[in-house]
Amino acid sequence: MNRRNFLNVMGKGITVLAVGGLENLLSGCATTLPRVSDEELTTQYNSIIVSINDPNNYLRFLQEREYVVPNKVFEAYAKTIDKRPQWLSNPSGGYLEKNYLDTNEEKKEIIERFNKLGLNKNEITIYSTLFTSSDIIILKESVLKDKSFEKVMPHERFHKKMKKLSNEDYNHMIKVANELLERRDENDFRFVQERDDSKYAGGFAEVQAHMNHEEFYTYLAQGEFILRVEEALKKDYKKAYEIFDEIRNACKLK
Repeated sequence: MNRRNFLNVMGKGITVLAVGGLENLLSGCATTLPRVSDEELTTQYNSIIVSINDPNNYLRFLQEREYVVPNKVFEAYAKTIDKRPQWLSNPSGGYLEKNYLDTNEEKKEIIERFNKLGLNKNEITIYSTLFTSSDIIILKESVLKDKSFEKVMPHERFHKKMKKLSNEDYNHMIKVANELLERRDENDFRFVQERDDSKYAGGFAEVQAHMNHEEFYTYLAQGEFILRVEEALKKDYKKAYEIFDEIRNACKLK
């Protein structure tokens, strides 16, 4: 989860705080971040997206409630909500199921970080709106340059689709993922474990999948596991495979 850093020319009608407005908001008992409506957010974001460097023309793939923001802006957000060392937590973006800026301390901190970046009031309002929204995907601008957008966006869309499954289907998917992650083969190797120098290797993906079983499916969709894993899912868990394949196809860039 990371993003931020642009926006200067804002159209008429945007909600702008008066001089001292930010300070007044942050000085009370309850901290309230500045926001605009969804309609204003869309208008203002579309007006500044032309400033984002998109050498591979990936912005054309953005769907509703999907945004790309400058790296420093996203990093300001990530550092506010995640205090782990950056080498442990340096995401390219993320799906925000809910608003994670939910404490006064975090709200004050994010404003301080935005101010240090030199953002003006309009920029702060737009980015505050983005990062306090729910059911939204936000990526760093850097994914547009190194082509990682092709993996990162479908990956985050997959998380979003998973969260919208019924409780019954979601729990079934998690149960199946756990069973495959714990399965052993005839030589007592983990079924998803890297076995050779093939490009179809688990490695990092396997670790992430053990930590969060949703990641089993996101990385499987990216082709990060040896081929027998998807084959086993298709053969032994028909319902889970059908859900997986439907989501995978829905998340493709098109």
